[in-house]
Amino acid sequence: MMETLNLVLFIVEAIAYFMLMVTLLHFRHRLGLGVFLTALGVMHFMETYLAAVFYVSLPFGDVSPGSSVFFSGKLMMILMLYLQEDAATVRQPIYGLFLGNLLTVGIAWVLQLHQPLQISTNHTPDVDFLKQMGWLMVWGTALLYVDSLGIILLYEKLGDFFRRRVVLRFLISGFVLLTFDQIGFFAALHYFLDVPIAAFWGGWKAKMLAVCLYAAMFAFYEYRIRRIGAAGAARSISDVFGDLTFRERYNDLLERGEEFVAVCPGTDHEEGLLLAERLRWTIATSVKTPDDRPVTVSIGVATADEDGVDFTAVLTAADGRLYAAKKSGRNCVVGRSGVVKLS
Repeated sequence: MMETLNLVLFIVEAIAYFMLMVTLLHFRHRLGLGVFLTALGVMHFMETYLAAVFYVSLPFGDVSPGSSVFFSGKLMMILMLYLQEDAATVRQPIYGLFLGNLLTVGIAWVLQLHQPLQISTNHTPDVDFLKQMGWLMVWGTALLYVDSLGIILLYEKLGDFFRRRVVLRFLISGFVLLTFDQIGFFAALHYFLDVPIAAFWGGWKAKMLAVCLYAAMFAFYEYRIRRIGAAGAARSISDVFGDLTFRERYNDLLERGEEFVAVCPGTDHEEGLLLAERLRWTIATSVKTPDDRPVTVSIGVATADEDGVDFTAVLTAADGRLYAAKKSGRNCVVGRSGVVKLS
């Protein structure tokens, strides 16, 4: 009975974690990406602490929710962040976590030089525990770095075989990298805290179950929410900070008079061509340089999912068509079928 209750709680925790984090990721353009990254990082100490000391009994073994639910969820969220942003964005929380954990270890060493007072008889400062947890967190973050690189590279490599089956690639990548992580992190738990070998298999099975849950929710999000409701997640610049950011990026774009990308959610290929041609015509007829020469643009148009199922593939297709537009004499739009002139 207790094992069944723990399993239900395990599933509820995974669903709640995914729903919260994917909401922050989905509305990152309104809330700011920092909200998602902070929520992703702030759980790291709790994950490590639970993985070290908090275990529950499930039908298939003894597991720690910290490792099986929350850390597994973090890695899958990192993959989702990569799919919606890029690798440069993914590395930011990992570097921050790694440096923060090194700082934790350093502070723990310095604190040992103090002679602390025991203010309460029920609470004694345990610097050794803090130092031990710090090293576990450093090790866990180092693994997270390798895990993140591995899961992204494997996901992309699987695209050679399952190009359009993004959920299957998501699932397989999670299985492989969380198996690797279970081996690496459990070795540290066994060395530092003498966690018994029997807990390894229970933890591995729990991580595989978590990946299945996360993949199912990812499929629902990918096909029922993100693609259908993409327009609802458009960036709002109504607040002061948004206005300032918009102005800074606009000025930077003007200074660099070079290439840039426009992402148009909810727009099919024909609508994209029409929008691009309208933009090209408007600039050609109304924008001039300071010495009164006309300004022209060359535009390449690509569309998901016809030109690729991820941002990198679509961007590559658009970039190729941009250079085709330049070779065609500039001041034109190139789509999937070649140079486009719309009236």
